[in-house]
Amino acid sequence: MFEVGFQELVLIALLALIVLGPEKLPKLAAKLGRWSGQARSMARNLRHQLEQEVSYDELLKQKQAAEEALRKATAAEQINLIRPEDDMPATAEPMQSNPSDQQLMKVTAPTSTTAPQTTTQVPSAIP
Repeated sequence: MFEVGFQELVLIALLALIVLGPEKLPKLAAKLGRWSGQARSMARNLRHQLEQEVSYDELLKQKQAAEEALRKATAAEQINLIRPEDDMPATAEPMQSNPSDQQLMKVTAPTSTTAPQTTTQVPSAIP
């Protein structure tokens, strides 16, 4: 392909020195340096913008997927809130009061080193 080696660069510099002279050559070199710097800067900015666009598209897809999952979860919760009878078994019968339930049951509070142990009687079912 097109390759420029050190010998070609020296030959170009000598020809430019002869054609332009020692007064204009430094100005031209400075301009060429600025142009190449601006070209590199533009290329870097373009690459950065392209990377941002690609990452933005990926983030947008992730956001849409997360919103869809949230929408499905919310819909599932709303369905569960609307039909709570589905959680109850079909064979459930209402509780009937039993005379033995009316007896008092002893409940012991947890013991600690500073508080004395107490026993409280609490009814197990209120008629």
